Amino acid sequence: MPIVVKQSTHAQLDEKSSAALQAVLSRLEVQADHVKEVQVLANFSVDNEAIMHFDTPNIVQGIVVQVSKDYKLGPEDKIWFHPAIGRGRSVYELTSAVAKSNLAQPLKGLVDSIGSYTISKPDEFGCEHHAHRLVVDTSPDHLLAPVYEEWLRAGATAGDVDQQWKRMKFDDTYSVPAKAQAMRESLAKSVDANAKLLHSDTINNVLSDMTSVYFTNHVVKRSSAVEPILVKSSALGGYRAYAGRDEMRHFYPSSLGVKTSFYKWNDMASDNCARIERTCSWDGEMSFNTNVMRPPTIRPAQIRTMEDEYEMTLRDTMVMRLAHFSKSDDIVDKLSPRDLIEASPTPAQMSTATDFISTPMDMNHPVLQRLMSDITEIQEKFPHFQLFNPKFTQGGRLKLPRGVVEHIA
Repeated sequence: MPIVVKQSTHAQLDEKSSAALQAVLSRLEVQADHVKEVQVLANFSVDNEAIMHFDTPNIVQGIVVQVSKDYKLGPEDKIWFHPAIGRGRSVYELTSAVAKSNLAQPLKGLVDSIGSYTISKPDEFGCEHHAHRLVVDTSPDHLLAPVYEEWLRAGATAGDVDQQWKRMKFDDTYSVPAKAQAMRESLAKSVDANAKLLHSDTINNVLSDMTSVYFTNHVVKRSSAVEPILVKSSALGGYRAYAGRDEMRHFYPSSLGVKTSFYKWNDMASDNCARIERTCSWDGEMSFNTNVMRPPTIRPAQIRTMEDEYEMTLRDTMVMRLAHFSKSDDIVDKLSPRDLIEASPTPAQMSTATDFISTPMDMNHPVLQRLMSDITEIQEKFPHFQLFNPKFTQGGRLKLPRGVVEHIA
């Protein structure tokens, strides 16, 4: 019997994401008798950050997989059972805006962020009033990675995972969602001791009823009619809070999706570049952050019809004022030459940028591979460039002139 697949009409499936979805379904077909339903939400997309960070061929986001409790997990299920387990967001009320330096908290998970956001509303006289929010968007995957890998290695059943998910003990805290929320709370209090929790969710979750286990992947499960549905626009765009009108609907997209391409610095206006430098900071040594530079798959013109599909009414728009992000250095080192040159700012676009591209001195790295294959032509075109000259190395890494990387991209 074929697996039941419910797919949003707003899922932006290109060649890569279509292939990824087919790979998900092919994997689930192996135990089709234990697979009850797959929901493909509007934010379905390929998670390139996760693919590179966890060194695996394919990982998707924006999906709910409903299985029986006897479904047996394996390493191949990493494609849909997202390894950033327990990821969620907490929204706090602040009495005033916070300084950029206060947001520089240690972030350990994949694409973690902590940011200051503003809600602006006019009164009856047309005067704008601003409410301040702090959003902590993190996952405890650095803490739970050994547990997750053991589940896949040992072939744990969905029922086993569900039980451990709810009963796992961390000091005086029980369950993965409770521990993840406690960690977000600690970060929030480090920013502002008076931060007041307004809303919390878990978007990479494990849920269950009497017969099924539901694995949510970058999906909001609404717990009550009064709870807001938090949708991330993008790292730069902020968040949108909705009310749901359909009481029978349980699952909603947690974001507007994530493209596999980047915003290109050369395509941005000078004020766009200046805003990134002024409002964003990140851990690590790189001059850009891959999380910051990913655009959403659902574009502004499509948002209204997506809202209609899920019967959502916009409550608030939280505009990003300042945000701090976890590092993406290890991901940057896995980018292709084309992605690397497009995502790297020049000194004209960001004051802290360099006029060279830093890459690992590793023959398995795509930049060095392309460089060596074209070395004769490159040295003819760039006669002052000598590979492994001390001028072009620093700290065991290559310092490549942008023109050289552009040539091989």
